[in-house]
Amino acid sequence: MVSVDNTYTELAKYYDNLMTSGYYDHKGYATSLQKILGERRKILDMGVGSGLLTEQMLLLENYNITGIDFSPAMLTQAEKRLKDNSVRLVCASIEDYETSETFEAVISTGGVFCFSYREQEQQYRLYSYCPNKDVQMKSLKKLYDILDKDGILCMSIQGDHTNSEMPIKDGIVYTQKTDFGEQSLQKTYTFSANGKILSQQQMRLIFFDEKEYLSLFETAGFSLVGQERTQKFCIFRKNELKKG
Repeated sequence: MVSVDNTYTELAKYYDNLMTSGYYDHKGYATSLQKILGERRKILDMGVGSGLLTEQMLLLENYNITGIDFSPAMLTQAEKRLKDNSVRLVCASIEDYETSETFEAVISTGGVFCFSYREQEQQYRLYSYCPNKDVQMKSLKKLYDILDKDGILCMSIQGDHTNSEMPIKDGIVYTQKTDFGEQSLQKTYTFSANGKILSQQQMRLIFFDEKEYLSLFETAGFSLVGQERTQKFCIFRKNELKKG
């Protein structure tokens, strides 16, 4: 039986292979963020992972980026990738992140929070690695506190989570299987070659449909700026006066 482990311990072994085999378009995400961020330069990359997005962003602008991730295995890869850049990396969950710094923007690309667009319902859904709704709210309030006045929160938009299989580099096949609960999703990631499983891991996400996540963000002190699939991101702005 595969145990649930949200820290990417097993997935980290083949993460870059998967990401650079067409699973994500980090260059495209970075280009979209360049337009969205405008003159903002001080950025928190929430769920920095192995640093693939940060690497692409630094090719476009002289950003001052802090990367946070709760996975030591992923941060080890990020340290190697970004060793020649002045990126600060922090191992922590966002709800427990202690800092006196503030940021002009917080970004999350398939990391801690992300959105999917559900074609059948024609609605967006928020997915989160937080264990429950209380921690989700605590995380949003933390983000409110560390954002500058008029700071923005940018979270990537993906397709809906489905069962899928794709070949990646080095003769490896990636498979993901989804198991939906009432308000949670368990995903099983498998990497195999020649019929042999090389690595396997399960993760659990909670999700909120449109009405509920809009209420959560409003309570935490954010207003929706826009959510557009062609822009690749859902954007919220910090309100001047905090609600709740």
